[in-house]
Amino acid sequence: MGQTGRGGCRESWSIGGGPWVADSVGFIVPKVDIDALHTTVESAGLFKQWRMHSGIIRQKVGISGGFQGWSKDSGARLVGLDLNARTVDCVDVACADRLHSFPSGTPKGVLTKDFWCNPPQGIQRKPWGDKGTLTGNGMWYSYEHDTTLDGTDFLRLHGMPELMNLQALSHSEIKDLGGEAFSVPISTMFAASFYHLPWGSLVVSVADFGRVDLAGF
Repeated sequence: MGQTGRGGCRESWSIGGGPWVADSVGFIVPKVDIDALHTTVESAGLFKQWRMHSGIIRQKVGISGGFQGWSKDSGARLVGLDLNARTVDCVDVACADRLHSFPSGTPKGVLTKDFWCNPPQGIQRKPWGDKGTLTGNGMWYSYEHDTTLDGTDFLRLHGMPELMNLQALSHSEIKDLGGEAFSVPISTMFAASFYHLPWGSLVVSVADFGRVDLAGF
């Protein structure tokens, strides 16, 4: 163990339950990680907001706080999802909202057809319905197929060839690549504009390198 230095110095202690420090008069007090404390407070605030917004939507669509119509009652496996309480709640609330917008007795196949949910988004945004923008942090879950899109799916949707060699990349790296990429048609459009119309309305100023004049593009 460390000792209290002269002049009120604080030295680290290595004892069970630490890290600890000795204060200016020799008492042992916990060493506070300010960054971790801020993260805890922020998480607590987000948790409170999530529960509040979830309750509001559940009340609007007429379901109880314990409704688990998709995550439990449907037998779904939720492949690819991080099965924490917030994610599962979002998937269930999205399911309830979908049911609320269709007549009673609508077949499951109709309800789940082209229906997606992106749980990492705040539940107050209602991140469900048609599939939206592909991003590295997105986790698009298909009710129709009971699975999420992975990085390879992202690249295929962008029009990338199936024979791409991605063995050297991890799953998260492939997803980041796909989430931050332009689709092939858009990339081709930009490339073609430079190759076939170098003096067109998209002008790169040589005098002011790096500045792109988009006037009239």
